[in-house]
Formats: sequence, C-alpha cells, structure tokens
Amino acid sequence: IVRFAFEQGTLTLTASTPDIGESETALTYKAICQKESLSTTFNYAYIMDALKVIESNTIELSMNGPLCP
Repeated sequence: IVRFAFEQGTLTLTASTPDIGESETALTYKAICQKESLSTTFNYAYIMDALKVIESNTIELSMNGPLCP
C-alpha cells in the first residue's frame, strides 16, 4: 500500500511493508482547485503498472475525495 497525502502543494508518499519497513518522501505539485487536505491509499502495483506506460514527465490525478479517486 502507498499512501498519498496532498496538502498545500506538497504530496507526501508513504509506503510500508512488514518485511522491509517504512519509507516516506515529499514532492511538490501544482494544485488546480484543491480546497482542503486529502489523503488516500493505492495498491502500489497498480501505480507502478500505470507509471511504466506513461510517456510524459507530468501526471494529472483527479479526485473527488479520499474514497473517490
């Protein structure tokens, strides 16, 4: 599982596995119409599959809420 936490132009990615431990990194991003902080989780395998085929340097995520990505 990878946790995506969006807050005021900073995306914090947190990954945790029982065998390896926890990792966290922060990235800056451009929010188009973010009104409040948002946190959601994804299966890392789905994220990696998508990133492997995207041929762009930028990615756009659209979400209605933490349970509606």
